[in-house]
Amino acid sequence: MLVVDCPSAAAPLGDRLRAAGMEVVLRSRGSDALVAFGSTTPDVVVVAPTLPDVPATEVVLAVRRTGPQPVLVGIGPGETESVGPLLLAGATAAVARPYDAEEVLHRVSGALQEHLADCRLTVGPLTLDPVAHTVHQDGVELDEVPLKEFALLRLLMANSDRVVTTERIQAVLWADRPASRNALAVHVARLRRRLRHPVAVRTVRGLGYRLTVSE
Repeated sequence: MLVVDCPSAAAPLGDRLRAAGMEVVLRSRGSDALVAFGSTTPDVVVVAPTLPDVPATEVVLAVRRTGPQPVLVGIGPGETESVGPLLLAGATAAVARPYDAEEVLHRVSGALQEHLADCRLTVGPLTLDPVAHTVHQDGVELDEVPLKEFALLRLLMANSDRVVTTERIQAVLWADRPASRNALAVHVARLRRRLRHPVAVRTVRGLGYRLTVSE
């Protein structure tokens, strides 16, 4: 996640999000944020409505021209007039500012699920169609994949060759209630049995999981 705001607002939010297992990049200037966006390709961007150099609308427009990542706008007291122009520029939704980390996590989870819901994904021989709710490997449709396994595979495919932390997976799959690591391990084991070589779900000890396609 990329958070673009002054240090006093961004740092506490960044600490809480990291504690939840998310990778967070903090920037206080719009120009620096655009450089960071290009080099880190974050899944979500959180931006303040007022920045010291580049207008927030320009940051949102630049993000939207580059990719489909959700953009959340932090709106504080007296800043409600900024919401309209930022939404028109392509922002996804607004969150309260000063930030409540739990609200941001909830919005991030919802924004990611909504974003992924419309994206057809292809990784190596795997193709996932969220609209048809189908998964094909080498052109052959896998047997009906249950919802949790489908959501898990979708998240791993959207982040192929990157580690997806256990905490982030739990936040996406069980946004409405906490789930045990054992519950996640069961779904991972079932998904592994469905996939065939060269596709694999690798465990990264102490961090989470990564989808890989061997050569």
